[in-house]
Amino acid sequence: MPILRSFEIVSGLRISYAKSQLGAIGQSDQWIRSAADLLNCGPLQLPFCYLGLPIGVNPRRKMVWEPIINKFEARLNKWRQRSISMAGRITLINVVLTALPLFYMSFFRTPSAVINKLISIQRRFLWGDNQEGRKIAWVAWSQVCAAKERGGLGVKDITAFNKALLIKWKWMMFHYLDQLWNRILTSKYGGWRGLEEGSTRKHFSCWWSDLRSTINHSSMADVSSQFIWKLGRGDQILFWEDSWVERGIRLKDKFPELYHLSSQKFHTVATMGTFCESGWEWSFSWRRNLFDSEMGRAYEFIDQTAAIRPSTALKHSWLWGADSKGIFSTNSAYLYIKADHLNEDQCLGFQHLWNIKIPPRALVFAWRLLWDRLPTKDNLLRRNVTIDNDLCPFCQNKTESASHLFFLCPKVMPLWWEFSSWVKEPRVLHWRPLDNFIQHFSTAGLKDTNRKWKIWWIAATTSIWNLRNDIIFNNKPFVISKLVDNTIFLSWSWMRGWEKDFHVPFHQWSSAMAVAFK
Repeated sequence: MPILRSFEIVSGLRISYAKSQLGAIGQSDQWIRSAADLLNCGPLQLPFCYLGLPIGVNPRRKMVWEPIINKFEARLNKWRQRSISMAGRITLINVVLTALPLFYMSFFRTPSAVINKLISIQRRFLWGDNQEGRKIAWVAWSQVCAAKERGGLGVKDITAFNKALLIKWKWMMFHYLDQLWNRILTSKYGGWRGLEEGSTRKHFSCWWSDLRSTINHSSMADVSSQFIWKLGRGDQILFWEDSWVERGIRLKDKFPELYHLSSQKFHTVATMGTFCESGWEWSFSWRRNLFDSEMGRAYEFIDQTAAIRPSTALKHSWLWGADSKGIFSTNSAYLYIKADHLNEDQCLGFQHLWNIKIPPRALVFAWRLLWDRLPTKDNLLRRNVTIDNDLCPFCQNKTESASHLFFLCPKVMPLWWEFSSWVKEPRVLHWRPLDNFIQHFSTAGLKDTNRKWKIWWIAATTSIWNLRNDIIFNNKPFVISKLVDNTIFLSWSWMRGWEKDFHVPFHQWSSAMAVAFK
């Protein structure tokens, strides 16, 4: 009581005992109840929630993560009642759903069962699943989570994001040595070195054990190599054990023979030499004299270290190799963890796609087309969907595929011939959507023409798809002039609404397309 009263006097705050709970470590339940009754408050029971985190629970259990899963489901129940485009669903996943478990994932390693559940919820929502039934997941989730310029939609990969959030602890433990929380972790577990070298013990908490196993996993070895030493005094850098000479390479691994012969295995850089009048001089000590067969490696070792000089004026530090400024960020770590999915030629098409200033809905449509993941009849048949026939709705002669529908069908080819005449670049069209898209902008010449060409390509393919759906579902006729007019109007409306420097009137745009594309 005197301590609490002193706190009130010093802080100017008043404790509300009716809203408070009392807990104690190392005391019996009877003592806690008696003390709580004395203060007129309730006893604190495990588990409890502190600052939004569950205390006294095993984070490896799925039940701990049920509040996050329930929040996911609650948000989806609200969104399912609305008509949201795929572009809108992508935005909601990135902005809302990915942020919900962020706090938990910053502290705990997410169990695989929880990750699978959250991914399942996101995937079903992305492809429009509802209570009536499941929809087709047209693109693999791993590809959806790839960066946009690598052929994905930029949706956060929960597993990689969780690893990026956890590895931040290693960076913080090194750079905030004087913080109370860090001093506690250093005292109990050995701090950042304990993450790398400390042995696993039974009394270690689940949190620390999971943190160590995540950071030291073989899949994170390349990520850990991005922590680069910047040599200063060298009083905390282990000469043989730390990768301070070359990125990700330790001297003990590069020169194993000399390491085994060294009598200074666990010395710091600062203790491996001395400052003299001529500067820094290394002083290496060996358990025996080196054999002639070992001298070649010794000369290489000396060349490696000869030009390196510690400095008493500088403090050693870490740099983050995955960032040009050397500063760690969760986003840069996440991008580094994520693997590439495409070759450079494929990436070129998607890089240009997401730089186009048009409505997001149109960009998502184009993305699906470039992957050939639209619900064309051949794609539906491959996924065992029953349809009346597989013929192209335009010509009624060939099987409907993306290549045929958009580029090879004799009904739509006049659209591409007309446009080729406008830009005076007659050509044989590529039949694959991605190759066709790259073809249309790679030879377009000037930057302004290139930009208009890409917009027109998406407007043309969108108009073809809309006409196809009108024919199938609304029994509309095929009219090539209407298809051309729709493409012209759609491209003009996008440029007028999304391009600040576009001021061409529609009558001028529609009547003189050859001039418009100069």
